[in-house]
Amino acid sequence: MNKKGFTLIELIVSIILVSIVLISMTGTLIKLKDTYSLVNEDADARIFGATISKIVNDDLLKNNGIKTIECNEDTKVSICEIYMGNNKKRTLEILRNETSNDIEKITSNGKEIGTKKYEKTTLRYSDSTTGNVKTILIKTIELITRTNNEEGNDRVTTTGYKFTTLSKEVFKYENVDDNTKVDKMTHITIGLSDEKYNIDLYSSGTYDN
Repeated sequence: MNKKGFTLIELIVSIILVSIVLISMTGTLIKLKDTYSLVNEDADARIFGATISKIVNDDLLKNNGIKTIECNEDTKVSICEIYMGNNKKRTLEILRNETSNDIEKITSNGKEIGTKKYEKTTLRYSDSTTGNVKTILIKTIELITRTNNEEGNDRVTTTGYKFTTLSKEVFKYENVDDNTKVDKMTHITIGLSDEKYNIDLYSSGTYDN
């Protein structure tokens, strides 16, 4: 009785076809993983941005809005001193954690092929009416920058975000009912490394001119 099996050519062709399918699936899975990571990052940024906006804006509204605001910036901190309509004081600041800016070497087969840099920044919103500062909100986020130094594959990719700057705009309008008063609208922007996730804070009220 003859036993029919696979020829060597058939086996080779089968292996090649399976390899092609596996390579294609691997590429698809990598793209899906990257897409999933981007969607997760996007959702995280929008969630913490909305949370920060709600907490701070609710506090501003509860304390009769922003009467005056002074903002300053240096290499270590961005800070806004906020004086409320009911004479309470708030401090909004971005703290840059310099000790977290570690650079890690990426190696392959004993050869350095790139670096990974970590940058942590913290946003803090606190009640500074008295000498004892009380934290109302604090949020720390991390930006990871990967640099590939391989020949022919020189690229930089980032994961996560960092807080960058605080900026303010103040608009004043004459009060139509009382010329000793002024209507004021204040807009504070909390900047992030990706500007589309910047956080906007708004306050309005009527104050002495």
